Amino acid sequence: MNKTQEFKQTRNDNYWKGHDARIKGQKNEERFYCAFHLENFVRPNWYKQLRWGTSHENWAGIDFVVKTYTKPEQIFIQLKSSDDGIRAFWKKYSPEAFKFPLIALVVNRYHYSKIRHLLFETVERKIFLNT
Repeated sequence: MNKTQEFKQTRNDNYWKGHDARIKGQKNEERFYCAFHLENFVRPNWYKQLRWGTSHENWAGIDFVVKTYTKPEQIFIQLKSSDDGIRAFWKKYSPEAFKFPLIALVVNRYHYSKIRHLLFETVERKIFLNT
């Protein structure tokens, strides 16, 4: 295999790795959304609703927005499917760069009830208890 063929093969392999990661991310986002919209569940007192991030919010690194009955009235959520994804996100975006509450969560093939528990527990710990 010559250098040109090696380059083309590497570029093709990288394309498919990126494609697979995007598909995995989309499925995670769909599963996360469904956890809050397809089943009835006990809601914490502060929880109002969950919505998809707008295209502008998504461009800024926000997948979902949780609306609350308390302050802060909105909590922004970034989903990742692995700890490596979380590390890469925080390497790219400094937590201090955000002037609003942002939580990055690892969600990977969890059942809907576990997804809800993870979100509610993380919000209560990081936003309301500031730990």
